[in-house]
Amino acid sequence: MDTRLIEYLVALQEEKSFSKAAKRLFLTPSALNQQLSRLEQELGVQLFERNGRNLVPTAAGNIYLAGARKVLDIKAQAVREMDAIQKGEQRVPVIRLALHRDFKVFFTRTVEPALLEACPCVRVEPVIVEDTSAKLEVVNERADLAFIINSGVTASSLGGIPIRKEPLHLAFPKSLLNEEADYRTLIAALDELGFIGGPLNTLEYAERYYLNRTGLKPEILCRATSFRHLRYLLNRQFAYALLPASAILEEDSFAHVPILPSAAYILEIVYNRRFPMTPAVRELLMLLLRLFDSDHGGKTMMDAFEE
Repeated sequence: MDTRLIEYLVALQEEKSFSKAAKRLFLTPSALNQQLSRLEQELGVQLFERNGRNLVPTAAGNIYLAGARKVLDIKAQAVREMDAIQKGEQRVPVIRLALHRDFKVFFTRTVEPALLEACPCVRVEPVIVEDTSAKLEVVNERADLAFIINSGVTASSLGGIPIRKEPLHLAFPKSLLNEEADYRTLIAALDELGFIGGPLNTLEYAERYYLNRTGLKPEILCRATSFRHLRYLLNRQFAYALLPASAILEEDSFAHVPILPSAAYILEIVYNRRFPMTPAVRELLMLLLRLFDSDHGGKTMMDAFEE
């Protein structure tokens, strides 16, 4: 990266003189003046002007120099990192990401390769959670971030960034849905049926919370091993369940309506508010937002569950 011209401009700003800047740069004043004139002609603006005996940047010059200094900072950082590699002192930023075991395959197949391609100087270390909460790993500072299905971030020390939001539907036998049935009648009929739990243990609290809000007190018949399994059971027309919108396909024979009050499963990144938002963390967050961008054909919630 040739940044000599930028270095010339910074020297002019700091020395406020062609002769002093030229001496610092081991150039003649006339050569430095020629370089400045050529750049000003290319840009179509004046970058420096005389103020008494001093050379000072114009308004346009200040704008250009602000960007120029950022370029020099980036170059200096790159040189430091390359020097560290040569000396065997490279420190790759490591982000500890807590996630439930059901997301492990998705992380390994999708997130890690995409992150390696987008930001090879960042390493994400998964903290796999079996039966406890991934959010708890962040609260107890055993992880920097957590990838969760949100039913409400309650710890005041935590913040959350939604990655994907999908409306929840009540799915049930078609025989319960007719022209005369309103929502209240449907809820009364569902209360006579058994409930099939979703495939993840982490969903159990959210399921009960949303169903209780709508007036249902579920009697759990069984818990599906996957959303494909849950759809299979629902298509047998003997029970009801909660499903995110992306899990319902056109060929399904069961009926479904959005749950009221309206609710959604939210895939979310949870972080400790004291945790610094470093460039590496921002890169990971942007990657996840791109992966789950529903407006551009991104991954669905079911993809993350069952990839």
